[in-house]
Amino acid sequence: MSKLFLPLFAIAILFVGGASASAQGRFAWDGRDRDPNLPARQKPRLAKAAPNPNIERKRVLATLDPRSSVWRALKDEIDAEDDRYLNSKLSICRNCLPVEPVMSSHGVSR
Repeated sequence: MSKLFLPLFAIAILFVGGASASAQGRFAWDGRDRDPNLPARQKPRLAKAAPNPNIERKRVLATLDPRSSVWRALKDEIDAEDDRYLNSKLSICRNCLPVEPVMSSHGVSR
């Protein structure tokens, strides 16, 4: 009887130990990696990028003579669109810029 009791007792302890951890829903965390007790992170969904209107313009630009006024006008449109796109994506935080001293009406900085 004792030969059978010890293995059954060990198996019963394993089942009880596993059941108590899942019943509580919390796990011991060793401080490394991510805490398993925290809720799962959801990845932010990225919006689809708008189609680039300059793709077709650049194809047309490649067929034109670089010395023509039409080429220069189209090149200016492409550059302006690229600048608008870059300015819409660019952001500078207030703390990143140097602070300029404010001059009073008497010419003395505050």
